[in-house]
Amino acid sequence: KELDKSIERIMKGLPQTLQSIPGIGPVLAAGIQAEIGQIERFEDETKIAKYAGLYWRKHQSGRFTADDTSLSRNGNQYLRYYLVE
Repeated sequence: KELDKSIERIMKGLPQTLQSIPGIGPVLAAGIQAEIGQIERFEDETKIAKYAGLYWRKHQSGRFTADDTSLSRNGNQYLRYYLVE
């Protein structure tokens, strides 16, 4: 609880809009910001999703493309946790 209060106090001093999203509080916002770092290094949201490992693998062979594929587990596991949470 003390750590959560400290994070909340620090987050009040930072300009950000993540907490305006319903369900995202100061602790999740701090985790997302810490894992993403400089957001300018990503061209768009698909690059962030790939960085977090939130994309479905492609299975192709010739003209065949599988419809039922699994979610990739590659990427930043902490960012994936914060985004899924």
